[in-house]
Amino acid sequence: RGAASSATVQASWLVAGVGMLTSPLVVWVLGLVLLFWALGAYNRLTRLKTRIGNTFVLLAQQLQARDSVVERLSAVCLVHDSTHARAHEALQAAVAQARVAREAVRAQPHDSEAVLALAAAQRVVAVSVQRLTALSETNAALHADENFHQLCDDLNTTAGAVSLARQAYNSAVAQYNRGVGQFPALVLAKLFGLQRGAELPATEPTLLRRTAPVPLE
Repeated sequence: RGAASSATVQASWLVAGVGMLTSPLVVWVLGLVLLFWALGAYNRLTRLKTRIGNTFVLLAQQLQARDSVVERLSAVCLVHDSTHARAHEALQAAVAQARVAREAVRAQPHDSEAVLALAAAQRVVAVSVQRLTALSETNAALHADENFHQLCDDLNTTAGAVSLARQAYNSAVAQYNRGVGQFPALVLAKLFGLQRGAELPATEPTLLRRTAPVPLE
């Protein structure tokens, strides 16, 4: 009986010892799983965030090319019609402001306020181009200038390229926002201060047409 009692006590101590070893092991395993999940989720959000920056670089290049065409177009229009100098000055100022806003987003492509400021600046450029177009509709000398027509074609081409690049950028932003907004990655986003990005709305100006002006009576 004494031997049996001793064996029972030893077995109890053995079970207790295994339990003490098992509990910390489970905690460590769960901790490692959580750590690897957190690293994986954070790396994924980082990749998505980096993609936003990369796609904006391409968008910025297209915006720069389009603004260059707009400036040259404005200069040609001014040569043939100096009576609308204020409209040309307004367009030049709008392009300059859009350039500043573009560089701000290039430096911080995930800053929603900077993106919205760029959108506002691009809208001003679009309105200025449309105004310039309207003022130039009846200028026969301007429409006889082949350089003017070539710049119109260039503006059409660059506006299309801007649209495609903008779609790629907005797609990257939307994918990042989905990643940031989904649980459990949402917890990491709040922990590290990851904010949702802002998409850039379409602001391409109305395309210029190769039309001859209607003579005024």
